[in-house]
Amino acid sequence: MRSVKHGRRKCRRRINYSKNSAAAKKKAMKRRKAMGGITCKQMRIAWDKNATIKQNMKAMGLAYDSNKLFPLGQSINKHCEEMEIDELKSYGSVKSQMLKTKSTVNEPKILEVIAALEKEAEEEK
Repeated sequence: MRSVKHGRRKCRRRINYSKNSAAAKKKAMKRRKAMGGITCKQMRIAWDKNATIKQNMKAMGLAYDSNKLFPLGQSINKHCEEMEIDELKSYGSVKSQMLKTKSTVNEPKILEVIAALEKEAEEEK
């Protein structure tokens, strides 16, 4: 006897691997949730919708992760033995390495946001 379902079966459907709709939906929800939670007027004005949350916080001079801001001291493993190093690779001075990396922080924008937050805090008192 023939099956009631005619035509193509579910297992033969084409899958579009280039689009992960679940991940895109999750990312959009995260962005909406983050933007909805901002009650500060100055932060809402300075917020860039095209940038990530971490980039926006850095541009405003705020900390995204407090654990990275104040890291705990690293514990030294007592069971490890020290090794002698013959030669060290030179990567240049710290200043030359800092010049290679581009800073995305905008100083006037940071000062503007900090001043607005301080003014708002004084008004609440």
